[in-house]
Formats: sequence, structure tokens, C-alpha cells
Amino acid sequence: MSELSILRKSQGKEILFSLIEDNYDREVSEKILEVEWKFFTNVIGIEGKAECQKNEILFFINRLAQLVIFSLNTKVLILNDYEKLKNQEMNPFVLKYAWMMKYTDYERFIEFKELPYISPVKSNLLEEISDIFKRDYNSINTQYPLTFSHFRPEITEGKNISGVGYLESEFSVFSYRTLKSIREDISCNIEGPVERIIKNSAGIAEKI
Repeated sequence: MSELSILRKSQGKEILFSLIEDNYDREVSEKILEVEWKFFTNVIGIEGKAECQKNEILFFINRLAQLVIFSLNTKVLILNDYEKLKNQEMNPFVLKYAWMMKYTDYERFIEFKELPYISPVKSNLLEEISDIFKRDYNSINTQYPLTFSHFRPEITEGKNISGVGYLESEFSVFSYRTLKSIREDISCNIEGPVERIIKNSAGIAEKI
């Protein structure tokens, strides 16, 4: 039995229960984590599989910390998008890493032929979401520079993609409807999305 399987049967279940009260919300969240782990471990990079693909517990912490900032409606939409991509034999994590190359390796990016088309309307929505995350990144960097130093940089430098660039690449795989729901979720909370993710990460890590 894998580390993550053990975690889900013990601390993982308790963590989901402590963070998400609604039974259906927990069920959807756990399903997303399971699907994402399968997608993630099936990614094969240029130099083979990365070390982080073996760290199931860290994956659980990072993905759940981000997932719980979204509403149940957004989670259902995310899961539906994953199912559609899976049926089309597309791995959203492969697509994410391909979109990241737009910022880190443009020559290789333009050679990638499997990226779905992004309409101007969807592109504008992605930009709006990115701007919200960017403002929160800037605020945290100003207030808590030491904390921020442990996360992705504010600006992409070489192969090291910025936090906003990483999230934009990840969200690029989602449908317009899902992105619209994400924007609503991160716009209606007093705390910024990055601040909430950081707090969630610390809280989840303490419980493991």
C-alpha cells in the first residue's frame, strides 16, 4: 500500500473532514485528488519522471491546500473537465507543463501541437484570474518576504516559472465555465487566494 493510500485511510480522511464539512464536497474533493495523482504520475518529462512524482504526501498537501479555496460548484466543474479530457485521451498535467513552456522554453512550446485552442474570451478571463493572483503575490511578497522566498518567484527567470505563470498554465486546461466559477470564488473572499493557499498548506502539514 502506498504512502498516500495509508494517508487517506488515516490522517487524510481526518484532514478532509476537518477542512470540508459537506459529505458530497468531501467526496468530490477526494475524487479530484485521486484523478490528479493519476494524471501527475503518468507525466513523463524529457529526462524521465521527476523526484516529486514519488512524493505522494507532498502532492496531497499542495493540491488539497489549493482545492479547498474553491466552492463545491467549481470542484464539480473541475472534475467534469478532467473527465472530458480523459475521454479525449488528454492529460491535463501534460497540457499544463506544455503551457508552462510558453514562459520557460518558447521554442519547444511552439512545436507542441496538442494544445487545445483558447478563445479570446477565455484568454481574457484567464488574464483576469492571473491579475487577482498577481496582486495577492505582490502583497505577500511585500508583507512577508521571508515566507514568500519559499514559494515560486514573482517573475519567471529562465526555466524557473513564476507562481502566477504556473497557475495560469494550470488553469488554461479548464473550460470557460470552470474559469468563470474560479474567478467568482477568488473574488468574493476577503483574504487573497495565495494567502489562503499558504495558510492551508501550513495547516494541513501540521496535521500530518
